[in-house]
Amino acid sequence: MAPPAGFPTPAAFLGGCMILTYATFPLYGIFIAQVYEYAFKFVGTRRDTWYLRANVTLLTILETLHTVISIHFIYFYTIKAFADPEKLLGISWSAPLMSASETVMVILVHSFYIHRIYIMSDRNKWLAGALIVVLIVRSAFSCISAVFLAVFDTWITFHENPRVKFVLTTSLGLLAFADFTVASMMILYIYRRRTGHKKSDHIVRTLIVYFVNSGFITVIFSSAIIISFVTQATKLSFAGPMIMTTKLYANAFLGSLNMRSYLRDSNPTTAITLSTFQAGVPSSAGNQKGSFATSMGTATSQTRTHVSEDARFDGSTMQSYPLRKYFPS
Repeated sequence: MAPPAGFPTPAAFLGGCMILTYATFPLYGIFIAQVYEYAFKFVGTRRDTWYLRANVTLLTILETLHTVISIHFIYFYTIKAFADPEKLLGISWSAPLMSASETVMVILVHSFYIHRIYIMSDRNKWLAGALIVVLIVRSAFSCISAVFLAVFDTWITFHENPRVKFVLTTSLGLLAFADFTVASMMILYIYRRRTGHKKSDHIVRTLIVYFVNSGFITVIFSSAIIISFVTQATKLSFAGPMIMTTKLYANAFLGSLNMRSYLRDSNPTTAITLSTFQAGVPSSAGNQKGSFATSMGTATSQTRTHVSEDARFDGSTMQSYPLRKYFPS
């Protein structure tokens, strides 16, 4: 079909989307470098649980698949559809696949963070349940969006359909809300682990800065997708931030895992077991008060305690203080 009157030029229609899509490839390279670092540090002697290793493996497969699909997306619109308005306005088969892979990526990453929040909030089932419900509803809307991309033939009919507008804006709105809530809860519960000890509080501040940067960047991009989709209905501007967001999720996830090594190496005298961030809680509830007071006295008199070299997430070592519930699986 020929483009309607007033339709933007090919450069205006695709330009922003293509630029951001190209910009995702360096992020994929950074992600692969992080995977290598993770495999080098946490798959050998300091072995993570099968859950985390499976997550990293699946995330690597998804990221690679998403990058390959992105390459086809660029090829289709810059080479195959070049100077052909009918193909230029058509929806390539790579578009719904990218949307589907983004959905799975969000499920993996958010599930990881929700589990962290569940542990850090003293197993608050209501909070975790609410976050899970938001994730499920958002994933359902995202799947419907991918189906719409597969069903509609052109971007014009896709943009003009009121059901598409409702489903896509709801999906993106829930994603932005979930990103903001997860990042806020992580920061809140990490902030509550302050102890007044200089070195352990330094780790608290480092973690907070990390989650502010990684969490709220995805919120900004999610909001940008909504704004561009609503305000620029005749352009593919919304697709660029959507593709970029997927790479940001993957890098944030691997960064949070590899951060353990950085914190342990940069704070060798801080009483933190970076694998679990578990406080020294005794197994018997009866002697909990006395044991905890003893450990506090030791920490105060020595101003530092031993750092466990165990970097697993299995929760078997519970020696750290004060970030007691950040990473256990």
